[in-house]
Amino acid sequence: MDLYARVHEFCIWPMMEWRDRLRTGPVLKILKASEGWSLEQLQAYQLERLKLLLQHAYDNTVFYRKRFAQIGFEPGDFKTLDDFRDIPPIAREDLNEFLEEMTARNIPETARHYASTGGSTGLATRFVRDNACLSIKKASEYRFNTWMGWRPGDRTLYYWVALADFATGDTRRSLWKPLLFTRSLGLFAGKLNERILHEHVHAFKRFEPILVRAFPSALQRFAEYVADKGLSLPAPKGIISVGEPLLESQRRLFHEVFQCDVFNCYVSRECGNIGCECSAHEGIHVAEELVYLEIEAPQKSEYGEILATDLWNFGMPLIRYKIQDAARWVPSRCSCGREHRRVGLDAARLSDFLISPLDGSYVSGSALTHYLLAEGPKVGRIKLIQIARDQVLILIAGDPQLSKEVVEHIRHTLAIVFKGVMKVEFEFRESIPLLPSGKYSFVERKF
Repeated sequence: MDLYARVHEFCIWPMMEWRDRLRTGPVLKILKASEGWSLEQLQAYQLERLKLLLQHAYDNTVFYRKRFAQIGFEPGDFKTLDDFRDIPPIAREDLNEFLEEMTARNIPETARHYASTGGSTGLATRFVRDNACLSIKKASEYRFNTWMGWRPGDRTLYYWVALADFATGDTRRSLWKPLLFTRSLGLFAGKLNERILHEHVHAFKRFEPILVRAFPSALQRFAEYVADKGLSLPAPKGIISVGEPLLESQRRLFHEVFQCDVFNCYVSRECGNIGCECSAHEGIHVAEELVYLEIEAPQKSEYGEILATDLWNFGMPLIRYKIQDAARWVPSRCSCGREHRRVGLDAARLSDFLISPLDGSYVSGSALTHYLLAEGPKVGRIKLIQIARDQVLILIAGDPQLSKEVVEHIRHTLAIVFKGVMKVEFEFRESIPLLPSGKYSFVERKF
């Protein structure tokens, strides 16, 4: 037991919360208690939050007053969750065009702040949050951390590719501040080479994290380096994968290298920690207390676009927001007993899906990549680019002289998936670049 971690939890953390004007601790207790709520209780809670949000948006934003007037909607008309579908969705283009009109005028500038998405979907977006919502957003992250056995004060390592999340010039090689105060260590993984990976191994060993939160593509390179060198690391209690699709091959690799369980978590810049797997790994539980999710799909079991409504950000209400992600609902009740709805998230971004030329249905690019990597010859790093509805370009990092078997394997697999109607081209490169955000994308769609 880390005695200092408990001192931090009950003494240092509350003082830091008071200094930063946060209430993460009390909110975390409420979120933990709500895990015992029934689905009916969760939905009743969401209904009340939505009523408050709609009235607030109508009273205090130019954008929503105009939007509601266009459809003849007034907040008093909202009685049930089914009524919510009458409101038109908003998109990232709306945030960019109507930023000021969507910002609540009753919240002073000192009580709100600007944030932005990383632009990994091709459209970087600024938005506004009120400071009061930060406590529940951080508490949502902590609540999911506790599912791995973490407690406030336990050491958390962030293996991170988003440079914007680091203070200027701070790659966190010094350990005194993380060990004493923040109890978190951030390692920048947007650029990795032999020297940096060597440094990261030593930082990991010195820090001995209880929990690791990581982008899976970056952690894969780190784990492969550790395995290739025959190294051993102190085992954390769990790994939380965020920011990118988690392949089952990556999950197995992390389990083998780090000797702990791996959890897929759904996080967005705009809404925070939206959902996470529990130890049953039967889908991602939605943080119903934080966000109201809808999925626009022909059938409930099919993939469709996610509409997210942030229940707590009153600084700039995001109501039925097209977050440019896709998922499907997972039926039945989770064996863990929690009644929070669950989503299947084989891929997140809409651009992570290929479009079938047969019927226009979504085909999960990351799931397809998993099959390509898990079966047949060793493929290595690849990327699928759908350049037309019936044409896919496959980028392969490697020597074309050694890849004939790989090409045939990929061609055969895609012929099965798309019934032989998808044209396939190949291009060999020395390496496949990361996105500007530092993330790795398995799939890209050009139309």
